[in-house]
Amino acid sequence: MQKRRNQSRNMKFNIAELEKEAAVICQDFAVFCVYVLENQVKLAKNTGNIGKKDCFALNALFHVKEEYERPTRLQSQYPVVSFFYYIAVKYGILQINSAGTALQKGKNYSFFQEASTWERYFLFLAVFLFDGMFTVRDGYWADNRVADTWQWHVDGFMEWFDEEKPSSGSRCRLSRTSGISSLYSLVEVVPYLEEFNLIKVWNRPDIEKGDGYWWEIEVLPLLGMVSDLYENTDIDEEKVTDKEALIRYSYEAYMDRLIPKQKENGLVRLFEKTGAKNPEQIIDLEVVVRHTACVRVIRMNLSDTLYKLHRMIQKAVAFDDDHLYEFTIGRGMMKKVYMAPDAMTSGNELCVTDISLDDLDLRKGQKFFYLFDFGDMWWFDIKVLSIQDGIIDEPEVIKAINDAPIQYPLYEEEGW
Repeated sequence: MQKRRNQSRNMKFNIAELEKEAAVICQDFAVFCVYVLENQVKLAKNTGNIGKKDCFALNALFHVKEEYERPTRLQSQYPVVSFFYYIAVKYGILQINSAGTALQKGKNYSFFQEASTWERYFLFLAVFLFDGMFTVRDGYWADNRVADTWQWHVDGFMEWFDEEKPSSGSRCRLSRTSGISSLYSLVEVVPYLEEFNLIKVWNRPDIEKGDGYWWEIEVLPLLGMVSDLYENTDIDEEKVTDKEALIRYSYEAYMDRLIPKQKENGLVRLFEKTGAKNPEQIIDLEVVVRHTACVRVIRMNLSDTLYKLHRMIQKAVAFDDDHLYEFTIGRGMMKKVYMAPDAMTSGNELCVTDISLDDLDLRKGQKFFYLFDFGDMWWFDIKVLSIQDGIIDEPEVIKAINDAPIQYPLYEEEGW
């Protein structure tokens, strides 16, 4: 993370006036939630994303719109839709149903509706500035390259504004010679800058028509405040242990600086642990070896780790635990992959030893996947059968249907 300069200009902002500008994105997000709930929007089977027709309809309801004439584009081509989807699901405002087919009200839906405009705005802002994973396409998850690239885009624009200091209402023509680190950064961040009511775009390049590669933007009042927060808020890097911690820390820091009385008991609850509230719970998991008739039902404590689940699956099918493996939870932009320690290469991957079943916020009927042996590719489909109060001494197989497949069938036949 780039260290903020911490050279506060002590700028004064008319919070009451700026709140009207900040309310715009909050209203659009509310429209998003109402639309997907009232219309029972279906999610695509393969990606978990919103379909083309609903993305097109949602786009028409926002104050900043993509100029598409027909509903032929995927969700990934609607930046604001993807951003709202990510925020809603990640923070439990909405949740994907256990069948993975639609969005429904999440555990945080009610108190999010009670939050103030600034609480919501600063949550959106912290995610926009520091997360970047809402830009993920097709479930790309490997290490932190997506987040690092996004930080480069955000820094490029924010550094340009901090250095040039254009006044509110002024128009700026940005081109390759404008001093901004990369015009490609503008291509990436402009849809969000517009949705956050930070800029208005008067002219944008149309490369297909041979237009010059330059932008004309108008600086809107909120941009000065956001730039001041981004460049000058004291964020102690020693307290920031991971991306989620950074988002929470920046959210709280922004509230402390501008609206300190509204932070108490506010949206900080969104960052609390999402797993089961009662740690003494047991979970029954149906494990099916894909393309076979082999089924095992494994009972575990919800506090057990994914590593322990890996060991139980190996025991249940009598495999030699001699290869790398991973678990996949979710689809599309919400997909997460948890890897064996030995499979981690960059150190930024999610590790099975650090994650309990409780951390996954699993629900009855939910499905996820286990891949063992990246060569032979043994896939296991896992379904949550039940979650109930209780605790057991050790995980156990409580039901077995049909024999397990032979792990190395060719070797067995040839007597190796």
